[in-house]
Amino acid sequence: MKIKDLLTFIPAVIIVLLMFLPVPPVLIKVLYLLDCIFCAALLVIGFISAFKKMVPKRLAVLIMYFALLNLAMIIGTTRFVLLMSPSQENVVLVSAMRDIAFGGSKIAGYCLTAAVFLITTHIFELTKVTTEENLEGSIYFLKGTTKFILFCVLAAIAGCTLIGHSKYGLTFIDAFKLYNTYCFSLFLLYAIPVNLCDIGLFQIKNKNKE
Repeated sequence: MKIKDLLTFIPAVIIVLLMFLPVPPVLIKVLYLLDCIFCAALLVIGFISAFKKMVPKRLAVLIMYFALLNLAMIIGTTRFVLLMSPSQENVVLVSAMRDIAFGGSKIAGYCLTAAVFLITTHIFELTKVTTEENLEGSIYFLKGTTKFILFCVLAAIAGCTLIGHSKYGLTFIDAFKLYNTYCFSLFLLYAIPVNLCDIGLFQIKNKNKE
């Protein structure tokens, strides 16, 4: 294996290992900051690539890293949501997003969640790139990551409701009311960066059509 390939492979292995290891809250925050930096970088690269009509050689690798990091992050954060108790108000990152989305009005938070959900479930129909095989493969992997984020949120809603009922003696309705905003905030936390990344990829597709 060439050194260049090894340097590409090692970060991917490290990120994959994070999916199976219990990640402490501090590291979750650091990794989320890295995730946001990745998102911003891919968004800018997408616009620049569209303007120059040239796709960077390493863009497919960056998209793959971004997708893997989101997989690791959603798994690690979902663990914290499933472990929260009714008396617990501070869940790493999720509580902060909940305060932003649902702090002012729950209706506004639900509308925001519904809007992001609709965008997330349809945006990949706009981001199919057919001129670069490697890039297309990375985009399909990112699409799979997005589906996994949706799966984790649905699993978190079902799991938290069952845990609230069986472990803490809440009714199913009360458990759902208690945990649903945390689960929706978990979704917003990772769906928004992915969608921003897709905007950059959409610009590449548009320029490739011209």
